Amino acid sequence: MPRVFRPRFSFLRILCVVAGASALATAATETADRAAASAAIAALQANESHRRIAADPLARARHALERADGARSAGDHEHGALLEALAREWAEGSGDLLRTTAAETEANEQHRRASEAESKARRAHTLIEETVARRARAAETLKAMEGAGVPLPPSGASAKPKAPPAPGAQP
Repeated sequence: MPRVFRPRFSFLRILCVVAGASALATAATETADRAAASAAIAALQANESHRRIAADPLARARHALERADGARSAGDHEHGALLEALAREWAEGSGDLLRTTAAETEANEQHRRASEAESKARRAHTLIEETVARRARAAETLKAMEGAGVPLPPSGASAKPKAPPAPGAQP
């Protein structure tokens, strides 16, 4: 009986085990990108306003996942993994876009409030200036009246006489 060279078969078995393990590790990594992209897409599509704001990046992420499926079905696992990573980047970029939009909205609101406060301060300053000018004119008028010898009404007296009390009113 001829003797079969066993180390050759052992080497092939080891090679298959190593190749299978690396394929599983690669599939696990690829699945992580796909899972993260799918989760981000689902989370962003749950809210109507988020869908409107991030429509383009979400569409690009979905398209990249479709292309990854096509690449994997064609046997191109390397490009499938790259496309899944691209889909993840687009999906995460959508989240960045939403945070940027929220920060921009808050900044616009703060700017509006600051403008209102500035407007109120400007109006208050104008009123103060008008009051100071009116007081200065009244002081000049008073000084001119005192200099001309015009008798001044007693302090606390008003220009209008008091109206008589209404009949039946208690004093």
